[in-house]
Amino acid sequence: MALLGPVVATASLPSAAGAAIEAGADRAEVRLDLLAAGEDPSPLLALAARLPLLVSASRDAVRREEIPWLRKAQALGAWVDLPWDESLPADLFGLQRERLVLSFHAPARPPADLGALAATLRARGAAVCKLVVPADDAQGLPPLKALLEAEGGRGDLCAFATGQAG
Repeated sequence: MALLGPVVATASLPSAAGAAIEAGADRAEVRLDLLAAGEDPSPLLALAARLPLLVSASRDAVRREEIPWLRKAQALGAWVDLPWDESLPADLFGLQRERLVLSFHAPARPPADLGALAATLRARGAAVCKLVVPADDAQGLPPLKALLEAEGGRGDLCAFATGQAG
């Protein structure tokens, strides 16, 4: 799987997506939190007609102004990535769970029990749960590897490490 990662300049993304598709990318990510304040993401969301699109909300918590854009993204066929937050409403903003990723981004250290965290995210009913944890050295990788070995075959878990070792 090739991925066209987040690109900030709205005007350049459609041409960057075209070049990435030619180079083998099979999906693009649009991060709403990287757009300029008040910038209209409609040209970016239109990419959903050209390739699978993942539209991400802010990393810490969904901002109120992002909700209509996330709904529009799904209406256009995109997947949406919401950051895990215990205050998320039970209806997950009315988003379609079949094209919803619920993600947890550990800021400093991974939680002690990654399996329990995955279960908590799964309980909210999103199609995919994603765990992104830091690993500054090789010692941070075994818990993540164990989780993927134990639960990765279910098809609803995406987990990876960041940092130097990740």
